[in-house]
Amino acid sequence: MGSTRFAPTPSGFLHEGNLANFMLVALLAKSEVLRIRLRIDDLDRSRFREAYLHDIFDVLNGVGLVWDEGPRDPADFLGGYSQHLRLNLYEQYLSELRRRGLVYACRCTRSARGNTGSFCASDCAQRRLSLDDPDLVWLCRIDPGFEAAVHDHSGSVLRYSLLDRGIGDFVVRRRRESASGRCLPSYQLASVADDVLYGTSLIVRGVDLFDSSLMQLWLAYRLDLITFMSVRFVHHDLLLNAAQQKLSKSTGHSGGDGGSLLKKWPNLQALEATLPVQDWARSLGLMR
Repeated sequence: MGSTRFAPTPSGFLHEGNLANFMLVALLAKSEVLRIRLRIDDLDRSRFREAYLHDIFDVLNGVGLVWDEGPRDPADFLGGYSQHLRLNLYEQYLSELRRRGLVYACRCTRSARGNTGSFCASDCAQRRLSLDDPDLVWLCRIDPGFEAAVHDHSGSVLRYSLLDRGIGDFVVRRRRESASGRCLPSYQLASVADDVLYGTSLIVRGVDLFDSSLMQLWLAYRLDLITFMSVRFVHHDLLLNAAQQKLSKSTGHSGGDGGSLLKKWPNLQALEATLPVQDWARSLGLMR
């Protein structure tokens, strides 16, 4: 049996966009008889709050969204499922990228590289900066002719050039963080590693993460992660606020704590009547 996942981050309270994604995941899982794993991405401890972690369980349980695998409560998550318990796994992938000559150290700031974290803003690759310097990030070396093969939910395989999409050499290892003194992997690398570890066969995410899918497919190709290269993807529309901005924790769009969110939508029926998930499902051919 294949599997899919809920993958929230405890960097803010859940909002309606998160719930719409989770509901579509649940619809697809039911339609295709897939198991659902709750995979909480907590690498970024600078924005982590225990209140946000508790909110994930409060909201999922409150509206009646269920999962088959993964942590049952915050204590279970912290004790057995946190990404910080898998740092050695991520470091193995980073070591393999280094062994294959696919990374170089970069001293450029994130703002200099742009919002996507792509493209070195200087000549760091030519300078051969030390990969052992913990205060430098690692960028991967994107092949100019590389095309990512995206397996669509419909069964089609579509190919996309990363460079044509404006994706350049992106971060796979971050600078040393002050709290732990360790250099943590990027979201792209950790996400691939986790999906391979847990046997994910379907990834459901917003269209704003389409480029992330392409970067992750590059990593899978270069690390010979065959199972990830055959993962099917669904990239759905986004919920927008009144100013036509996507709902995002990073820009302050939060549903408030679980109590306030559940007052507006106390169950799945209330959510289904409000959120456009059924429209998304119809566009995928799941409903008429």
